[in-house]
Amino acid sequence: MSLPTILCERVRETATLNRSLEETVVSGRGGFLFVRGGAGTGKSALLEDAAERAREAGFAVVQIRGSHAEHLLDHNVALRVVRAVRDKLAPELCGAFEEGLPTAVRTLLGDRTSYSDTAADQRFTHHLLSAMDQLVTRYGAGPVLLVIDNLHWTDRGSLRWLGLLLERLSALPVLVFGSVCEGLSGTDHELLEELLVNGTSVAQLRPLSQTAVGTALGVMLHADPDPAFTAAALRVTAGYPLLVVTLAQLLTELGIRPDASSAPLLDELAADSVAMSVRVRTRRISPDAFAVYRVIAALDGDAGVDNVAFLSGIDPVAVDEVCHAMRKMGLLTGGNTGLKAAQPLVRNSVLRECPPTLLQNVHTQAASLLHGAGAPAGAVARHLLIVRRPLSEPWVVAALLTAASDAHAANDTGSYIRYLRRALIEPLAPDTAAKVLTELTGALARVDITDATAHLDRALAISPDAASEATTPDLFVLLALADRKQQLQTVYQHSDAARRQALAPSLRMLRYLVPYGGSVLEERTGAETVDNTLTMALRAWDDTATMSASADAVTEQALRAAAAPLLRAESLVGQAFALRTLAAAGELTTGLRLSEAVVEAARRQGVVPVIAIAVHLRSTFLHRLGKLGKARADASESVRLVRSWDPAGATTVWRMLHTQVVHLLTDAARTEFAWRLVDELHRKRAGSAPDRSAQALYATGRLRLRNGDHKGALQDFVACGSALGDQGMVNPAVTAWQLHAAMALVRLGQTGAATGYVREHLEKAASWGAPAPVASGLRVQALVTGPPGSAASLEEAIAILRPTEEHLGLVYALLQRGQQLRAADDLTTARRVLREAHDIALRLDSPPLLDSVSRELRAAGGRTPRSERQGFDALTDSERRVALLAARGKKNREIAKTLFVQMRTVEIHLTNTYRKLGIGGRDDLATALGAAATGPGGASHGGAAGHRSLTPIDTVG
Repeated sequence: MSLPTILCERVRETATLNRSLEETVVSGRGGFLFVRGGAGTGKSALLEDAAERAREAGFAVVQIRGSHAEHLLDHNVALRVVRAVRDKLAPELCGAFEEGLPTAVRTLLGDRTSYSDTAADQRFTHHLLSAMDQLVTRYGAGPVLLVIDNLHWTDRGSLRWLGLLLERLSALPVLVFGSVCEGLSGTDHELLEELLVNGTSVAQLRPLSQTAVGTALGVMLHADPDPAFTAAALRVTAGYPLLVVTLAQLLTELGIRPDASSAPLLDELAADSVAMSVRVRTRRISPDAFAVYRVIAALDGDAGVDNVAFLSGIDPVAVDEVCHAMRKMGLLTGGNTGLKAAQPLVRNSVLRECPPTLLQNVHTQAASLLHGAGAPAGAVARHLLIVRRPLSEPWVVAALLTAASDAHAANDTGSYIRYLRRALIEPLAPDTAAKVLTELTGALARVDITDATAHLDRALAISPDAASEATTPDLFVLLALADRKQQLQTVYQHSDAARRQALAPSLRMLRYLVPYGGSVLEERTGAETVDNTLTMALRAWDDTATMSASADAVTEQALRAAAAPLLRAESLVGQAFALRTLAAAGELTTGLRLSEAVVEAARRQGVVPVIAIAVHLRSTFLHRLGKLGKARADASESVRLVRSWDPAGATTVWRMLHTQVVHLLTDAARTEFAWRLVDELHRKRAGSAPDRSAQALYATGRLRLRNGDHKGALQDFVACGSALGDQGMVNPAVTAWQLHAAMALVRLGQTGAATGYVREHLEKAASWGAPAPVASGLRVQALVTGPPGSAASLEEAIAILRPTEEHLGLVYALLQRGQQLRAADDLTTARRVLREAHDIALRLDSPPLLDSVSRELRAAGGRTPRSERQGFDALTDSERRVALLAARGKKNREIAKTLFVQMRTVEIHLTNTYRKLGIGGRDDLATALGAAATGPGGASHGGAAGHRSLTPIDTVG
């Protein structure tokens, strides 16, 4: 690593040293400057930089490092300095110099290995001083820079020699730069102080700031670190340059990138070299210092001098002295009652090499000590977490469960889980074990349903009554979302009447997961009298699905449910059902605002499945409002979240969210991706049987219809309608299966049957009262009846949608009407209608839609400004050629060779293409470019037609 990187924020110190070099060159007078600081603060780097600058200025530079191993060899450093300066003379001058030296000095200067008591003679000091004087004044060795790192380990004779030399520096062109480590007494503290009092302190080096740490890491890692990563690096190194360098080396070895997601990893890093360095440095303070540091590192903030003395078996006075020295070195922070390791990286490194038995004994004793002193349960439990063997003491379980309760109240789910897991290591009574396991299930169900239900199975096997008593409504609702039928039945059957009443809303919720493959309990729960958020939201959703009330009426119910506080998982799930009702009623802006509140509350509480559901519902609102880019991002996040919660894909929520993504992919004409997801849905189905749930059939049917398999699509839609009818879910605003069945029939030439489905849809849509389902029915009616009667249907659909928030549906209705008018050769009216569609589409986040509208407008004789064009039409000829080749699978190098251009040219054209098409990268090119991208031989799933340009018919419902 380069010196300038280490010397971040050392500009003032560097300038001071450089100025002294310049003054010595000009005046011929020397001086003594020193830097001091804790271990690893960059003292050596600062001196090394000064030595390099001195060489550039023509100095004879001698660099010596004081050594603990040689600090008892008298005059060792002085001999090395004189020898090094002599070696810089020409051979003839060197001989003349040595002839004038006393025999003893000449002997020791010539023999680099032997050592005798002569050097201990104080007269020897003056001989060496005279020799240095002659080298500089008579033999012209100057100007000279002596750099002595670790002055504190300089031997006594050399310290006296340096003291005498300093008195003559005003007449000699000799500069002395030195460094002193705080906290170490060194060879002779009194001699060192006498030396330092005659010198000039350059600075007390302090740790680096966060900005400097980020700069240094950026240079060493060849990548700018994320601010969160830099903050974590500052925390674990405390800004000590040596540790920053060590951290960079560790990150390089482990292949860790400096991004925000990697920041938490830094708290776990350790380095053997750091532990070794701490052992060596602390031994120089005292033989007991390392043992003291290790105990303080283990206690991690709970260390006082008395506690450390007790646990280490070292006298308290000795512990106090050692801690004082280690604070000055920068290894410790805090006073005598709150000692703590200053740098987590050093702490981790020392503890990692500590024998496990020793470490566990320290933590066991620390927990006992703190418990006896009346410390908070959390302080005691932190040490018990390290002890992985049962202690079989009643106070241990009490401390762990109290700490778990405190963590739960503070919404610290991670600590809550860790304390409960540790409590299970202790011998527990059956009822207590079942309750702890159930509480652990409740915490885990928020983040990992597979792990959670395994613990609940254990609890129910030990004591079903105790486990059922400990099952909260929050846990019950999460088990319902996961479709854990057997566990729900067992808990319900072992609950008393009052608890059954509290759990009943969750069982009622199961009925609405059936269309996604969920199951229902055989036992009838009866009517619930609990009037909580979930009950109110389910009542609204029940009225929505069964059309027992109008859209306006259920909107009021849903808004009352949505107004309840978002305090628990059960209420969050209730809010999700309220959002589904608002979506069916067409309350898009209100639904979007409320969905954002649910997402925020669910994130705050760490309930992953509810976060996933709420993000998905937000995606639904965004999609219908025309913000398709954000909608796709939310859909992707919802799938990522539910996959982390349920890696096995065994839950109803997993199937529900993946089914919805199939719809989005179908609308975006990304049929290959959609089919892959459908195949995965089937594979994840229990028993590997195809997923024949209502919503899976609906999604598959739409995908078949998109790909031209009209007969297969019709079968899926009819089966979907039958399954929904069995559940009493008949609202076309929820699932518009009749319209898609009608479209399949039209393409099969069966317009009579199609008319019946459209009529049934329109009757129910009119009864429901929301505008979107009625407008969708009218659009399909126009497709079925054809001209001239279809014109009235489309005009009515447009009139219905204009005053609503259904921006996407309005654009499709206008586009369909414009196509109809152009086909009838009414180009003037077509241009007016398509111009309206174009103006709305410009405000929406859908380049493919804008591209479709722009094409139709130009085909009708209208004009679209180049600045407004998006999609394929916005590309230059060169960009089109490159994009088409890339979409057909060509690599950049192949494209460059084919078009006879540079690789950089290809990269620039692709970057411009991604921006103009509004896509993230190469994987989306084929979809964004449409049929032009597939070229000859394009194929699709099931052998049906490949990608087609987006049409309004494909997005009905």
